[in-house]
Amino acid sequence: ASSRMVAGPGIVPGSIIEQPVMNIDVAPTILELAGITEITADLADFDGHSVAPLLLKDHALALETAESWRDTVFFEYYYVNDNPKCVQNCTTEYNYPDEESECGDLSVQPNEACWGGCDVECYPTESTQNNFIAVRKMDSTGTLYVEYQNGTQNTGLEFDAVDFFELYETTSDEWHIDNVYAKVVGADAARISSLSDEVHAWYGCAGSTCP
Repeated sequence: ASSRMVAGPGIVPGSIIEQPVMNIDVAPTILELAGITEITADLADFDGHSVAPLLLKDHALALETAESWRDTVFFEYYYVNDNPKCVQNCTTEYNYPDEESECGDLSVQPNEACWGGCDVECYPTESTQNNFIAVRKMDSTGTLYVEYQNGTQNTGLEFDAVDFFELYETTSDEWHIDNVYAKVVGADAARISSLSDEVHAWYGCAGSTCP
């Protein structure tokens, strides 16, 4: 999770929005704050929702928006490439493994020489197994449910052959140490089914069908 700061006319200084906001909410929010009312009807085409009613003092839809706002966030990630890193036979001197980068002074421009320069003992930092869709409950449980599928977007990855699952109760396990999926799927299969339905509803939604 991350925080965002917003300032502008009508926004109460120091106010805090407790509702979970996602990146998809930024565009419709900016349009409303900019007063682009002539396309208001088209805001339904966005996957997200305008946060303006929660930001602006005395907004007509403030109460309605607050009461109907989502309590779950959705996120997804896809493999791009292996992104290999190498640690030997380096043409640039650096202090691996004590320093992460190959160049300590990034203020020197251009700094392309700070990245690369090694071609032996290489290892991938990405994997085709690392594609996932997930939902995080912003409630007292902090439930985080994740489905993974091996593949690439180029091969029609649709999360219809999921090969790994994660389930964390982040309120009591904030570092995501204990994956309780195997225990819960046996004891409460209906809960897992509901979470799976929810994450796939998010994955397949568009416009006004998104929560």
